[in-house]
Amino acid sequence: MILKEVRKEVEDKKGNKTRKLMFITLIEEDSLKISIKNKDYKESVLVDFNSIIGPYLDKATIKQVRAIYKSIYSQKKKEVQS
Repeated sequence: MILKEVRKEVEDKKGNKTRKLMFITLIEEDSLKISIKNKDYKESVLVDFNSIIGPYLDKATIKQVRAIYKSIYSQKKKEVQS
């Protein structure tokens, strides 16, 4: 589920301003991911925060982080349904 689209205002060669998509944050019940795509890649690159921070956390902390993800997911799900 999309949590947030992150955009940045940029100016093209003609001086027109536009808001370019930088990346999308995705929330799942047990993970937070970033989806990145640019013109050089046909497919999005999906980066899972668990794979980045996991090696630096003990099992108890990982459980806490996943509980936070689950809470965010539940809140976002309620927001989308209303």
